[in-house]
Amino acid sequence: MKPTNLQYTLSLLFLFFFLTLSAQEIRVIDNKGTLKHISNGIQSWVLTDSYTDGQFVEKDNKIYRSNASIAANTPFVIGETGPTWRLLSASLDSTIYASSPTAITNSHSTEKLQIEPSGSLSIDGNNLLDGFSCLILNHSGSNSTITFTNFDDVFDLNRTSETISTNGNFLLKPLESVFITVNLDSSSNKSLNIHRFGGFRSVTNELFFDGNDDADPSNDDYYYISMLVDGVWKVIQCDKTDVNVNKVATVGNNSGQLTQPTTLADCTSLSYN
Repeated sequence: MKPTNLQYTLSLLFLFFFLTLSAQEIRVIDNKGTLKHISNGIQSWVLTDSYTDGQFVEKDNKIYRSNASIAANTPFVIGETGPTWRLLSASLDSTIYASSPTAITNSHSTEKLQIEPSGSLSIDGNNLLDGFSCLILNHSGSNSTITFTNFDDVFDLNRTSETISTNGNFLLKPLESVFITVNLDSSSNKSLNIHRFGGFRSVTNELFFDGNDDADPSNDDYYYISMLVDGVWKVIQCDKTDVNVNKVATVGNNSGQLTQPTTLADCTSLSYN
């Protein structure tokens, strides 16, 4: 049975409300749909909380990632599979305050590096050993650009729509944090891995289109919402026949679309998944 216009209107209002909140708050939603506000983009482990597969936590000054969804009141167990936690870093020894341009070195391994006003960070792969890790927090009050050089591969995880070169930079929003690791593969190629946790997201230029408004009947069952998220375009295809079904198009699965789609024809021509 198709939802009523009121049901779908309410669902779209919820979607816009969610996007608005996402642009203003650091937040996560657990596998029970519970809204949680988080500090510096990463939570401290709490026994009574539930966690999603792949979620990061800090416990005893160490960073862990869940191997599966973990129900509330599950004891903390370190392991490789199931509702357990995988250790990602050694003990985070102390906080280093970067209030001026600072080059990351091996001495910063297992540290928290906090970017202060007038501070900045740079990463040189030649100065870091296999297994290096640290947590970077942006407390500068503005965007902070972190430069890096001399890596064979760079993986900006959780940003699948973006391509990142091996010599370049990545951006941290205010209060965003990243956990970085350095690894060598079997061929001694050195990779920089950037694990993003949270931060403010800028959602702008939202455009709404009804698939009924063109001559192609195959589009009639969809709404399209085009937007810029941190300056990168994204389109959500909303299924009118099922308010729980939404698909997404980004530059990651539409490499030929370099700018934000701004017409219904632009949106319907995209690939969605």
